[in-house]
Amino acid sequence: MRGSSRRGASNPRGRGTKTQRVQTEPLNPGKRARVIFPASEYQDRQVPQGAPIQAPREPESLESENERLRKVVKSMDGKIKRREKTIITEREQFMKLMKGQEAQIKVRDEQLKAEKEQNAQLKRSLDNQSKELADLVIKLPMLEIEMRELKKAQQQGTGQEAAPVVVQEAIAQQINAQEAPVQEGQDSPRVIWKLTTSEEALAIWNDMFGGPEYF
Repeated sequence: MRGSSRRGASNPRGRGTKTQRVQTEPLNPGKRARVIFPASEYQDRQVPQGAPIQAPREPESLESENERLRKVVKSMDGKIKRREKTIITEREQFMKLMKGQEAQIKVRDEQLKAEKEQNAQLKRSLDNQSKELADLVIKLPMLEIEMRELKKAQQQGTGQEAAPVVVQEAIAQQINAQEAPVQEGQDSPRVIWKLTTSEEALAIWNDMFGGPEYF
């Protein structure tokens, strides 16, 4: 039979109902399926009659975009200039502060230098006074010995001639004691002091103590 292989044996003429194929997969898997709303919902979504139709937004022109960028750049330039001005002001204030501190430090250095010089002068003066006091401490016993011998000589009636000899012997003993070697660790000044006549001793004694009535 003709067409029996394509139409099937049950329909030899090739006429009758066709076999409906079942769609198991979408025709286009990469595309999104279209959603068809019912007629009622579609009518609700329609734009009412007389409502203005909003035109789609056109992209900004190149000039407007450039103008917007100019405003942004100008604003940023103003911020940068204000910041630079603030930094310069702060730097100037800091430099003034540093100069003031440097001047104060310089004045303080001068004061310390003057105080150091005064302290050095005071130390030299104290050293000189200490030496003079040490000299007086050494001379005082010699004056006492000399005045005692002079007073004894006057009481014995020997007169002024014998007094210098006795005084010179006492002074020689005192000088010999001073010239003894100084032991280690001692710091005693050695002053050689000598009187030649009893008149000089008496004059020094009167200057220091007001006369021989001290005894």
